[in-house]
Amino acid sequence: MAMTKPMCEILLCVRDMRNVAWPYPQQGDVIAVVPDGWRWGACELGQAVEGNPNGNHPFWRIIKLPNVTVAQASNLLAPERDTDPQGPSPYLQYRQFYFDKTKIPAGQIALLQNLADDLRTNGFVTLNFTAAQLANVISRRPALSAPPS
Repeated sequence: MAMTKPMCEILLCVRDMRNVAWPYPQQGDVIAVVPDGWRWGACELGQAVEGNPNGNHPFWRIIKLPNVTVAQASNLLAPERDTDPQGPSPYLQYRQFYFDKTKIPAGQIALLQNLADDLRTNGFVTLNFTAAQLANVISRRPALSAPPS
C-alpha cells in the first residue's frame, strides 16, 4: 500500500491589515499552515456572516499545496527576528518571509486571479508547487527603521 504525503493548506494575507496593532500582517504574510481538509471558518472562506462585524474578509486567501507538507511550509510562520540583540528594533514585522506575488510564474493565472478576487468566487486555489518551487516565490522581508505609513 502506497503512503500518501499529507498536503497542506495555507491562509495567506493579501492586503496590509493596518487596522490592527503593530506588528500587523502585511500583504504576502502566511497566517496559518494547516493539514489538508482543515475546517476553515466563514471569515477565512470569505463568506458573509450576518451580524458579524468582520463580514467577508477580503484579506485572506486559502491556497492548497498538495505537494508540500505542513513541516515544509511551517518556516513561513516565522516572525521577523532581531539581528542586533544589543540594539533591538522596535519595528520587527509579523513575518520574516512573505509570499512574493511578483515571483509567481506567469503560467499561474488561476493563482494570480484568486489573489486579486475580493469577491472570493473561488474559495480555494490549488498550487501544484513542490516545496522547492514554493521556496522560489518566497522573499525575506527587508528590515524596517520605522513602521510603514
